[in-house]
Amino acid sequence: VPVLLDVSRSMRLPDVDGRPRIDLAREVVSQKIASALSGRFVSEVWTFGDALARVQGDAPIVAEARSSDLSGALRAVRERYRERRIAGIVVVSDGGDTGAQDAAQTVDDGGTPVYTVGVGSARVTPDYEVLDVAAGEAALTDSSVDLTVSAVSHPLNGRADRPSFPVRVLENGRPLDVRTVTPAGAESPVREVFTVSPSRDTATLYTAEIAPGNGELVPENNRRSVLVSPPGRKRRILV
Repeated sequence: VPVLLDVSRSMRLPDVDGRPRIDLAREVVSQKIASALSGRFVSEVWTFGDALARVQGDAPIVAEARSSDLSGALRAVRERYRERRIAGIVVVSDGGDTGAQDAAQTVDDGGTPVYTVGVGSARVTPDYEVLDVAAGEAALTDSSVDLTVSAVSHPLNGRADRPSFPVRVLENGRPLDVRTVTPAGAESPVREVFTVSPSRDTATLYTAEIAPGNGELVPENNRRSVLVSPPGRKRRILV
């Protein structure tokens, strides 16, 4: 029975009674799953995130992977065990799948059963997120550019209110503009357009950010950036 343990960075979130998810996952694997399988099955522990890797002995298990490719891990483990009989596959994860393929499509009907063990909260709240930053095209040298920012707020415990929050725009790291936006409803994306004037000589980096709220566990998704090319470059014009 292969046991797959998620080691993506989201497993570091401390939402299990103040403890990181990875700590609980390690305990579940070593204390519960291993003891439940011993005597009847041979269990082998693997970690997955960017890729599948075998856990050797007492090697430390840390959550540092930049992605969580669950579908890829399931395909990889079946390939590794293609000459061996598998009674089942156990997956311990927070459910954050960032793979290119839906993991559900990897589980064949009538094939090897996959048993999932979830760790961590079902939702991370409260949380602010900058969904996208897009820059329009500058038509002429020294002309302005529309910078479109899309953001969303996930309120605490799924409340129905729609609290306002400030969105700040930085130009090459320097504060440029700040606006307070109010979503149309709870968890509804808000779209705001800022007018900026990029440098005509060099590329300009614009960043949209939201200050972390009280108790926010994932501040990494509070900012996004876009690089705007200088508007003074040569352009081809069809006459």
